[in-house]
Amino acid sequence: MPSMPFSWSEAKNVSRRKMAAYVSGESEIRDIRPAAYGEVFFSDNYSDDKFYKTKLAFITIDEKTEKERRQNVVYLFRHHRPHKPRSTCMK
Repeated sequence: MPSMPFSWSEAKNVSRRKMAAYVSGESEIRDIRPAAYGEVFFSDNYSDDKFYKTKLAFITIDEKTEKERRQNVVYLFRHHRPHKPRSTCMK
């Protein structure tokens, strides 16, 4: 298993190397930062080649004050069809 990049220049070099097959001409990497996902759902199916970012709003009611409280959570799903992540969230 390859080691994870630890510095900005290492991360940039890894990203350039992986994207070389998809990018022709000049490209520039301006910023790299970790994404704040609540959870990442992977698939065992090799045909699932796309990631879908899904934002869910959980609404709870405080028993004492009887007020609604919303909590937004971002999930990342790997699948080949966009409707599958939606159905997975509903389960």
